[in-house]
Amino acid sequence: MLIRLRIPLILLTLGLMSGIFQLFSSFLPENYIYLSFIFLLPIGIAIYVFEKTNLAEKKVPLSFGILLVVVGVITDFIMK
Repeated sequence: MLIRLRIPLILLTLGLMSGIFQLFSSFLPENYIYLSFIFLLPIGIAIYVFEKTNLAEKKVPLSFGILLVVVGVITDFIMK
């Protein structure tokens, strides 16, 4: 069964950014609006790049999509 990479890539990006954000949160300012902007901007840029390069439209096996999601979740948990 083949799936498009769109959702696995978004979940991988969210997991990676969450992990990186938790790792470097002590260096960031305490302003809520600024933190939200810093967190969401790279995610938005990554999704935009995925769509413009047609990477999100590629079809891959379901197991590879699940692997990408698991890597994102594990990265988020490891970097706590």
